[in-house]
Amino acid sequence: MAKTTLVFRDGFDWSHEGNISFKGYVINSQGAFLKGSEALSLFRGIGTTESLKKRLKQLDGLFTIIIRSDEGTLLGVDAMSMFSLYYAFHDGQWWLSDSSMELCRHLSSATYNQAVLPAFLSAGFVPGRECLIQGIFKTQAAEVLLLKPTGRMSSGIYYSFLPKRFSADTEINLRNTLGSTLELVAERLVSSLQDQTAIVPLSGGYDSRLIACMLKKAGYENVICFTYGRPNRESEISEQVARALGYRWIFV
Repeated sequence: MAKTTLVFRDGFDWSHEGNISFKGYVINSQGAFLKGSEALSLFRGIGTTESLKKRLKQLDGLFTIIIRSDEGTLLGVDAMSMFSLYYAFHDGQWWLSDSSMELCRHLSSATYNQAVLPAFLSAGFVPGRECLIQGIFKTQAAEVLLLKPTGRMSSGIYYSFLPKRFSADTEINLRNTLGSTLELVAERLVSSLQDQTAIVPLSGGYDSRLIACMLKKAGYENVICFTYGRPNRESEISEQVARALGYRWIFV
C-alpha cells in the first residue's frame, strides 16, 4: 500500500471509511448532490480499475477518491482534477499526498525536472503527469490510476471534453440545447455552493461573464466579483457587467 499523507482540508475535508478516502462532492445520475460519507458510500465494494471507471462515468462533480485494494492503491479524479494528488516511488514503496511539498520531505534528494522547465516557463504550469520536481508525479484530469506494489502503475482516462461526433441539427435546436445545458450547470453550481459566497474573477471577456450571468439567472445573490491588475478597458467592462447584474465589484 502507498504511504499516504493528506493535509489539505480547506473547502472540503477528507472523509475516510475502511479502505476508502474521499474529498469533494459528486452529483449522481438522479441529480442528487452528495458529499462526505454519502458520496464515499458510492465507492464501497469497488476494487478494480474497470469498476472505478464505470462508476465515475455515472457521476459528475469535483472530487478525488483513493481506494486501497488487493491490486494496489487506486486513484480517481474528476474531469478537471480539482484536488490533485502527488505520488512518487521511493525506497521500494509508493508515497502519496495531496501536497507535493510533503513528498519532497521524503525524497533523498529533491532536484528540478529540467525536461519540463521550458513548458513551465512558457505556460506557467507543467502539462501531463510530470512535476517540477524530479520523480514526483501528479494525477491528470479524468484519470483512473493504479499504483501497484511492484512500483509499476497503470492509467486510463474515462472522460474527454473533445467531441466524438458533430451534430447536423438545426441552429435553433442547438441553441435551445445549449441553453438547457447551461441552466443545468447553473443549478448544479448553486447546489454545490450551499449558500456560501461565490467569488467570481470577472474579466472583460465572455467566459467569466457567462458564469456571473448564470448565477444571476439562477437567482443566486451571494456573489462578489473582482478584477485585478492595472485599470484598463477590461476592468471597465468587468465593472459594468457586475453593476448591471447587481453584484458587488472589487478592483485589486
